[in-house]
Amino acid sequence: MQSGGLIAARSVGLPRSSLACASMDDLLLFHTSLSSHSADAVFFGPDSYRFVALLKRHAHRLPRGARVVDIGSGTGAGALALIALRPDLRLVVADINPAALRLARINFAAADAGAEFILSDGLAGVAGRIDAVIANPPYLGGSIGRTYRRGGGPLGADITIGWVRQAAARIESGGMILLYTGSAISGGSDLVRGAIEPKLIESGFSVDYEEVDSDIFGRTLWLPAYRNVDRIAAVTMVATKSSAERV
Repeated sequence: MQSGGLIAARSVGLPRSSLACASMDDLLLFHTSLSSHSADAVFFGPDSYRFVALLKRHAHRLPRGARVVDIGSGTGAGALALIALRPDLRLVVADINPAALRLARINFAAADAGAEFILSDGLAGVAGRIDAVIANPPYLGGSIGRTYRRGGGPLGADITIGWVRQAAARIESGGMILLYTGSAISGGSDLVRGAIEPKLIESGFSVDYEEVDSDIFGRTLWLPAYRNVDRIAAVTMVATKSSAERV
């Protein structure tokens, strides 16, 4: 571990690993130790399990042999969950963080699974046909914590909205977007839903949007940016592109 650069620091005179390992079904996934505050830390936690649960519920709906892009893949948990259920799929693992891609490669190798790995800001670096997109973007506002937590904009919605719009512009007819994220709720209005659902419907998608946990990251509401926010909700969205265009 020392020669591999995995010793972060010593705690009470003992070495401390910069990596941790989490279990997901029959898989073991390496991720950055939660004690790390580095900008390129790679997250695995409760949101990862919720994201994977969404993918499990809808994996059977993806077109056979579909090319599926996992945007902001992190550890690759989402892509690995899909390939375990649907080995016919062609997975593209994309992330802007080289450290995330490195760990995703390791996790795929440990699972004896294959994918295409691309360093990419959203879908910008992904060429070719895209049949489906899966994403678990960061969603907290301001400059709180590590990069994987910051969703852009004062309330953390910018990355989610941007990724969905990129996906909507690239998804082939009959394709899907599977999204898990968090959204600020103020006065009964869902910031993310209001920004993405009408545009998707206009673009020919049917949208199934659901609030799966009404109140997460409650302590974040003490931040000045959230002074007019009632709560942060965990949400999922399944958007399917109409195939009517190819009549």
